[in-house]
Amino acid sequence: MLSRAYLILSPATPNDIGAAVLNQRQTIPLAWAFALASPNTSLNVAEDHVYFSTTVGDALGVLDRGIAAWSYNSYFRDTLGPVGVFRDWLAAYPTDARMYVNITDLIKRSPNAKQDIEELRRMAEKVNIAFEEAEVKHFTNFVQELRKLSYPLVTVPITGDREVDIEILSFEIRDTDSVEAEMALQIVGADRTGELLEKATASINLRKGKLAATIPQPALTKTAGLALFTSHLDEARQLLVEELGCTLLRETKNRLVLNAHGREFVVVKLDEDHAVKPEEE
Repeated sequence: MLSRAYLILSPATPNDIGAAVLNQRQTIPLAWAFALASPNTSLNVAEDHVYFSTTVGDALGVLDRGIAAWSYNSYFRDTLGPVGVFRDWLAAYPTDARMYVNITDLIKRSPNAKQDIEELRRMAEKVNIAFEEAEVKHFTNFVQELRKLSYPLVTVPITGDREVDIEILSFEIRDTDSVEAEMALQIVGADRTGELLEKATASINLRKGKLAATIPQPALTKTAGLALFTSHLDEARQLLVEELGCTLLRETKNRLVLNAHGREFVVVKLDEDHAVKPEEE
């Protein structure tokens, strides 16, 4: 069974995952991470539960700041549109309602739980540094700072390059039927009715202009693999192949394609700025 993160709103309690309005497989969606970047957010850690706590009002304030910061750039408007959809969805709740993100499952299944928790305590700091870069229109630095959010548990589905986004997302599709839907899922998570995810998907304009004419829609299936990211490809190969028994299908300088129990996936090397390195044979 996959571990999941859960977004819960009061009057439900932070550990009532059955009342969660959104959930995400194995990671924290990007819009949730943004929403938790208020200085009033707390990370509560106990033996049997780990969760973030904030208010809807504080979350909206952070989201509005981010949206204003990147709205000058067409790429970010086109790819981070789901953050605005998530913001409008959240605004339907009272501003004094508590918003909880329960990550108990993620931490319990982590091989480095204590280290992950320490990094998660820095999540608001990382988001604020990224937003500061966007506010002065240093958008390359903005992406680089966002990539740092991906360690340890936050999903960051943008790289700053539309073609690279499409390439990576095509490997990650599991429960969706397009790269746009997968990007939306990684940004907002899954809701009970699918309405939020559908609106989030529609807000993405990943293929536009000349790119849309030159890059065809990939022939993707729900059995396509997922992508993992690492700054240490050799260590990842040793762990996955030699220690965990995965089968190495193909290797390039910056990619490993592996198979584990019939499921194919790719390991992608990041550069020193936590950006995706171009494919090299």
